[in-house]
Amino acid sequence: MSSQYFHFTLGPVQGFVAQARRTRDLWSGSFLLSFLCAVAIKETQKQSGVLLFPKPDKNFLKALEINTDNPPQQGNIPNRFKAEVPQDFDPQKVTQAVQVAWQAIANQVLQMDLKPLQIWGEKQQRNWDSQIQNFWEISWALTSNIEDSAILDKRKNWRSHFQPTQYGDKCMMMEGYQELSCAERPNTQAQKKFWQTLQKQCKLDLRDKEKLCAMAFIKRRFAHHFDKLEAVMPSGWTLKGWPLTKNVPSLQYIAAIHWLESLLRKQENPAVKEQLDIFYQKAKKIVSLSETHTNIACIQQAMQQTSTHPITRLDGVVFYEPLLDSGSGLDAPQPNLLQALKKLNKTAQIETATPFFAILMMDGDQLGIQMSDPKKQPDISQGLETFTQKVPDIIHNHNGFLIYAGGDDVLAILPVEDAIDAAIACRQHYLNCFKNTAITTTLSGAIEFVHIKFPLMKSIVNAHQLLDDIAKEQTGRDAIAIRVMKQNNENALWSMPWQYALEEGNNFLLQQLSQLFTDSPEERGLSSRFIYKLKNQFSHFDFHAFSEEEITDLLLVDYLSSGKALLSETQARQLIVLLQTLSKQYSRSSPDAPYTIQQKLNMDAALVARFLAQKGVK
Repeated sequence: MSSQYFHFTLGPVQGFVAQARRTRDLWSGSFLLSFLCAVAIKETQKQSGVLLFPKPDKNFLKALEINTDNPPQQGNIPNRFKAEVPQDFDPQKVTQAVQVAWQAIANQVLQMDLKPLQIWGEKQQRNWDSQIQNFWEISWALTSNIEDSAILDKRKNWRSHFQPTQYGDKCMMMEGYQELSCAERPNTQAQKKFWQTLQKQCKLDLRDKEKLCAMAFIKRRFAHHFDKLEAVMPSGWTLKGWPLTKNVPSLQYIAAIHWLESLLRKQENPAVKEQLDIFYQKAKKIVSLSETHTNIACIQQAMQQTSTHPITRLDGVVFYEPLLDSGSGLDAPQPNLLQALKKLNKTAQIETATPFFAILMMDGDQLGIQMSDPKKQPDISQGLETFTQKVPDIIHNHNGFLIYAGGDDVLAILPVEDAIDAAIACRQHYLNCFKNTAITTTLSGAIEFVHIKFPLMKSIVNAHQLLDDIAKEQTGRDAIAIRVMKQNNENALWSMPWQYALEEGNNFLLQQLSQLFTDSPEERGLSSRFIYKLKNQFSHFDFHAFSEEEITDLLLVDYLSSGKALLSETQARQLIVLLQTLSKQYSRSSPDAPYTIQQKLNMDAALVARFLAQKGVK
C-alpha cells in the first residue's frame, strides 16, 4: 500500500499571540496555540500517523492524556507539521479534534466565569459563539509525493476562512472583535456595569476600564480552569488538562529584577533592612502580592544566600518613582510611598530601578529551503528538538521568562542586563545542535529594549519587524539587531552579523563599548552632545572614498577637539577604532554571498552602548 503525507497548519499565529496587553497574554496565546497543535498531532498519531517533522515534545503529548510529574508550562509545539499517514487516514478528524479542544477550553471559561453572572444574556452568548466558532484558520493537505513540501503553502493561498463582521465597541486587545458586553451606544452605563461586575469576578485578571472579546478573555482566564479540562476526541481518546501557573511576571517586575536582587543582597545592613520593611508595609496596602509564585533565578539565588523578604511578592508597579509620583497603573499618586522608595534607594546606595525590559526574539535561517530535501529532514527534526529542550534553561539562567520555544523560534522577556548574553547562549546552542550534520543554518536575533509604558502589543510587532526586516533582510541573516524604544519613539537602532559582532570566546564588542560609559562618561569625552554630534555629522557621510585609517583620523580629530576628551591620544584611538568597527553597516544579496560594507556609518552603536551601561536610568 502506497504512503501518503499529511501537512497541517494552524493560525493565525501573530494575530493570536502577539495581540497582548500583558506578559500573561503573550504566554497564554503561545501556550494555547501550542496546545491545539499538540492535539492535532496526537489525533494524527491516533490514526496511525507517523510524525516526520518536527519532533514534538514527548512530555507535552503525553500530558494530553496522562497526568505527568512535570507538565509543560510553556508553548513549544510549532503550528505546522508533516506526517506519513495510512490510506484510510481522515484529515477531518484532525480538524474536528482542534475545534473540540478549543470549544472545551472556551466552555470552561464560559461556565465558570460568565454564565453564573446576571449580566450574561442571549445577546452576549450569540456574540461569544460567533467569535469562538469562527476564529481558527486550519489548513491541511494530502499528497503522495514526499518531496512536495510546498503543497500546504499552495493550499493556504486558497483563502476560504473569513471572519464575520463585528459591530459595536471593539476589544482592547484583539483588533476588530466586539467586546463582550455588546452594549449599544450611547448606553455606556450598561457597558460599565458589565465590566465592573466582571472585574469583581476576575479581580487581578481585568484592569479598570479594560474591555475584551471572547478570545482575549479566554487568554486571561483559561489557566484558572485548565486542570479540569476533559473532552472526548474524534478517534475516541480523552483529552485532559493539567495545573498551569497563574502568576506570569509583569513587565514592571522583570525590568526591576536586578534592582530587587541588589536590595536582597544588602538587607543584612540593619539600616537597609529597616527601610525595606517600611517600604513593604506601605506598598502592600496599595498593591497586591501578585508575584508570590514568580520564579526568577537571581532572585531565588539571592534569597538562598541571604534571606527571603516579601518585597519580592509585590506588584512591580510600586518599584518606580515616576509611577508612584504620577499614579500611573495605580488608583492615584502615592506621595508617602514615593518618599519611602526614595529613602530606601538612598539608604541602600543603589540607583532607581530601570524602567526598561528586553524582548528577545530569535529565528533560524535557511531551514525552510532544506526541508524540501527528505534526506535532511531527520537531522533538522533532531536538531530542533535538541535546541528546544535546552532553551527554557538558558532563558531561566539569564533571569528571564520564556514565552515560547518551539522549532527554531524563541520569544522571551528578560531584564536589560541579561538579554544579550541570553541571545549569545541561544545562538551557540543552536549552532551546536547542527554541528557535524549536513544542515547549513544559523540563528538571527532581535532584542527590543522597551520602556515599561510603551504598549506591549506594539513592542511585539516592532520586535518581529526588527528580526525580519533588519536582522534578516537588511543585514543578511546570521545577525543580531538591537533597538531602544523610549516611551514615545525609537531612540537607537543597530545591527550587525554575528561574526563581526563577536570576538573569540563570544565576547560581544558592543558590551566592550558600553563598559566605557561609566557613571561619568564625560571623563572619557563620551557625552551625549559628542555622541549626537557624531551621529549628525557622520551617519550620512560616504566613507567609501577614504581608507580605514583616514576614517579613524577623521573621527579622532572630532573627538579630540570636543573639549572634554581626557583620554590620551593612544587611548582615544583605541576607543574610536572600536566605535568605528561597531558603526559599520553590513548587507549581502543572499545567505551564501559574502557580506559587503555599506557607504554610511551607523553611529547608533554609541547610543545603544550608552543605554546598556546606564540602562535607561540616566
